[in-house]
This record gives sequence, C-alpha cells and structure tokens, in this order.
Amino acid sequence: MPSMRRRLSGKGHRPCRRAPSSVRT
Repeated sequence: MPSMRRRLSGKGHRPCRRAPSSVRT
C-alpha cells in the first residue's frame, strides 16, 4: 500500500478518491 499511496499522492488525492479506476487507466 505504501507504494500505491505515493503514486496517488503525485497524481491527486481528490481525483483518486472520486474515480480510482480513471487514475489506473
């Protein structure tokens, strides 16, 4: 989980929470 959190933090915590699927694609 620490590795994924770092990635999400760089992209955006708010957009990640709204649509985690969109951040992955």
